Amino acid sequence: MGVYPMIMQRVRGYARSGQSRPRARLPRWATALAAGVACFSWARALPAYGAEAASYVLEEVVVTAQKRVQKAQDVGITLNAFSGDKLTELGAVDVPDIAKLTPGVGVSGSFAGQNVMFSIRGITQQDFQAHAESPVAVYIDEGYLAANNVSGIGLLDVERVEVLKGPQGTLFGRNATGGLVSITTRKPTKDFNATASVSFGSYSSFGAQAAISGPLSDRVQARLAVAYDKND
Repeated sequence: MGVYPMIMQRVRGYARSGQSRPRARLPRWATALAAGVACFSWARALPAYGAEAASYVLEEVVVTAQKRVQKAQDVGITLNAFSGDKLTELGAVDVPDIAKLTPGVGVSGSFAGQNVMFSIRGITQQDFQAHAESPVAVYIDEGYLAANNVSGIGLLDVERVEVLKGPQGTLFGRNATGGLVSITTRKPTKDFNATASVSFGSYSSFGAQAAISGPLSDRVQARLAVAYDKND
């Protein structure tokens, strides 16, 4: 018999004694011991719940929102950051899908989605011509995409995506009145590695992506990524 059941048996014994129920009390040592056993049992259960909760804690996010590598919590800018693996997990396949995952961000366009305009906190462009530049800038590897007909590209071999909200002209120049979307692709690696994925769905959709990375010499590294997408 464990300690706790034994104490409870003593409690019942005191309750069945000649004393009335309101006056039935445990000795102080028994009360303290029962409380200690209960606390010990509760504490033993905590690691299991703690381990489960830890799986929902966000990992440390590193961003370059201020033109240098920083932790996201150290940046004094309202931003949302997604790793490439998280975007894949969430089913994001192209840049407009980022708007579905980010509060305060919308996307619109014309010509069957060929021209894409982002809207951050209501700031957007009403001119959907291909040469029109949006007040929400889109950058890929620190390169500015001036034409809005290339803003709807697919998310291929992406390391992370950062959405910066509010004016960013100080660090990123013009056409960032509403904010910007910054896409960073994966870099070449010192060691050889390769990845591939295949997807399919309704309307005869089929997609495939592959990437290969590694050293070409002692000083040169390269990475190649390709994608194929088809649907009805």
